[in-house]
Amino acid sequence: MRQDVAELAGSRASRINGCGACAHGHTANLREAGVSEERVAAVAAWWHAPSSRG
Repeated sequence: MRQDVAELAGSRASRINGCGACAHGHTANLREAGVSEERVAAVAAWWHAPSSRG
């Protein structure tokens, strides 16, 4: 699995289970990996985000 995809999944899981420390860490890792701010912000409502479609 690509690292950015793994971090996106981890970030979403962190938000679901309510772990703020993990959400913060995954967000930092996403930014370091060069993931766009739009995609990072869309994790909270991924099913509505255009970037979730590929």
